[in-house]
Amino acid sequence: MANESLVYTNEKLKDFSLRITREVLEKCDSNDCSGTSIFAVLDKSSEQSSNGKTLVKPELKFETRSVPPLNPSDVQVKVFFGGLNFSDVYKYDGRFLQYTPLPLVLGMECSGKVEAVGSHVKEFEIGDFVVCYNADGGLFGTSVIIDRTLCYKIEKDHLFISCLLPTAYMTAKLALFDIARIDERMSVLFNGVSGSVGLAAADLVAIMGGLIYGTCSEQKIETVKGTGKVHKLFTYKQLETELKDTRFDIILDTHGGPAITHCINLLKPFGTLVILGAAGVVSSSAEDEAAWLQAGSSIQSVDLVTKNIKVAGAHLGNTLKHYPSHFNNSMDKIFSLLDANQIKPVLHGVYPFLEVESAIKVLLERKNVGKIVLRFI
Repeated sequence: MANESLVYTNEKLKDFSLRITREVLEKCDSNDCSGTSIFAVLDKSSEQSSNGKTLVKPELKFETRSVPPLNPSDVQVKVFFGGLNFSDVYKYDGRFLQYTPLPLVLGMECSGKVEAVGSHVKEFEIGDFVVCYNADGGLFGTSVIIDRTLCYKIEKDHLFISCLLPTAYMTAKLALFDIARIDERMSVLFNGVSGSVGLAAADLVAIMGGLIYGTCSEQKIETVKGTGKVHKLFTYKQLETELKDTRFDIILDTHGGPAITHCINLLKPFGTLVILGAAGVVSSSAEDEAAWLQAGSSIQSVDLVTKNIKVAGAHLGNTLKHYPSHFNNSMDKIFSLLDANQIKPVLHGVYPFLEVESAIKVLLERKNVGKIVLRFI
């Protein structure tokens, strides 16, 4: 299948979603859907840097593996679609591997059909359609095993569009509602709004009657405007200039580094800055990465006290580990909003599973607006 390198929104996305779902289901019905399991694996590969030091960089490869026996609470899923996330980019680029040592299987979210269930699983049956999320990865495989608490039963027609929802909308919901405690008519700035989380946050802010402002690269301004989600758009450089006299109730930041200081200065009294990532370290040298992360750690307690502001972090994976019920509760809410047409996911494009490296490079090079989805069948 050729890459659908377009931005899909609203009715166009709904039509495309139903069409591609039908195609996959027809192909699955006409082929053996319980065959060999193939995984997208990152493993170590040594490279020599220009200064003579040896750097360990991951190498992406595909491995055929036997599916292990199910634990009592496990669900085995035949994967139809997978959602690509910036966490996959971090790992591919060799960042933060101390938290997820190599080798590892990529993929935090997928959708498909239940093939088998463990002895303690009563809420799912073989043949059910599900969307799954695992912050530790492991879901970019043709058949995967995941704990039942990280599966959510969906309608057949939601197989494709469900892969645009978990990470983006649960992260936005966590940051805005659970951490920043958004209220009606608040003003929100999202630094890096063109990604799937930023555009999801725009939907949730609109539901609360608020206004969302956003930053993105200059070449994405018109595309993001075309989604109709963001009240006012600025380039990253304008964060320090045209926005210097504007103040916000909530700021969500995905870049880290020096942007943290700028964002703190843009908060209203009693405002909240929520840090969602450190995307600025991607493709940087080890020295630049250290400097970038250090720049993001220069938060002064005196500023928090005298300005009456809060700075927090949001990590969806750790939230679900501590509060497993948060997944199903959040997905209930997200799907109810989807069915009511109150949220409108944005799709950048679709890639075949075996072209996952090309898809990752689109995120790595910041070329996407919205979500990238992998097709496994």
